[in-house]
Amino acid sequence: MSLGRHDGLIQLVRADDSPRDRVLTGRTAARIKEQVVRSTIRVCSVARRAPSVLPLMPGPG
Repeated sequence: MSLGRHDGLIQLVRADDSPRDRVLTGRTAARIKEQVVRSTIRVCSVARRAPSVLPLMPGPG
């Protein structure tokens, strides 16, 4: 969850999406969130330019 450009909150989860006790907050969480957004934009950009590459990328599908 973004709480502005310099603050955030991330609840870590297990593979089955059940929450863990660990929570990240503050600038660390905001930086991680920013990286998630940037990587999503990169994947979308690559998929737009070369759709055949998308199945080779880990995670998106």
